[in-house]
Amino acid sequence: MPEVFGREAYLMLNLDVGVCSEVVGVVATNPPWVVDVFPGIADEGRLPRNFGYRKNEFPFIYRYVYSRFGSEGAKCLVLYFILYHIEKLLRRGYDTEVIKESVKALVESYIDECRIKLQGELYDIAARSLSQVLSSVPERINEVVELVEGEYRQDPFDTLVEASTDFISMELHLVLYRKGYRGKRPFSIPREFFQERTGEC
Repeated sequence: MPEVFGREAYLMLNLDVGVCSEVVGVVATNPPWVVDVFPGIADEGRLPRNFGYRKNEFPFIYRYVYSRFGSEGAKCLVLYFILYHIEKLLRRGYDTEVIKESVKALVESYIDECRIKLQGELYDIAARSLSQVLSSVPERINEVVELVEGEYRQDPFDTLVEASTDFISMELHLVLYRKGYRGKRPFSIPREFFQERTGEC
């Protein structure tokens, strides 16, 4: 994700650009060590880039970022993941209304996960900061999307490729499934897609 539209988005939402730049560096460029986020786990490696974007990971990276950068850094973290999410949706060709609803669902999923995995005051702080972001971003979603879109400038062919990724993945899963392969990690195929492609119920 280009840093320039991230910086402009942070300014637009009155966040400290310096703090946000540090947070983005921690999450996207130089991720923390596993043991720093998960004390007690015997792992000498680093977390993958953008760890925390998935909802089940979010509470752990939130706790880490909050401990280092406070509530301002936590808000920067949420906004970074929102920008990252918007960029992914733009790559797939979605319009602003769909993006707006998807961003809302993303932040709400973070709140739900924090409710499960964080406790006491930290959960209260997380819920409050997430709710603040949730109330401010949708109001300016058109500006934020235009900002990301203006920097991104996806080529039409690239948009087509991105939009077809899920379809290609399902086709491949179907071929493997019919050959009897299930793999070490289970995967699923939408029932409607399976019936349409095979004629089987």
